[in-house]
Amino acid sequence: VVWETVDGLGVAFADGAIDAIVDKACVDALSCSEGFDSELSGIPRVAAECARVLRPGGGLVVLSFNGPQTMRPLLERPEWDLRHRPQGGNIWIYSARKHA
Repeated sequence: VVWETVDGLGVAFADGAIDAIVDKACVDALSCSEGFDSELSGIPRVAAECARVLRPGGGLVVLSFNGPQTMRPLLERPEWDLRHRPQGGNIWIYSARKHA
């Protein structure tokens, strides 16, 4: 296991190079700005970068304080199946597996 900290808006890895991605705080930080605008938040760009660098069958896990009404439209990608579930304490877990 190798842990890396990267800029989610521009990941310096080749396409399909990563087996798994865990996010706690990146998408929440992008959604906490004053006057939050989901279209301009950068979250769809982070999701696109994750989809790009994940290998087929690779997985993404996002822990967020934002519920599915906010996060699902921002994290949805044609490259994966996205699921969500409440974790308790106002935390949601989103998971995606990239199509093979």
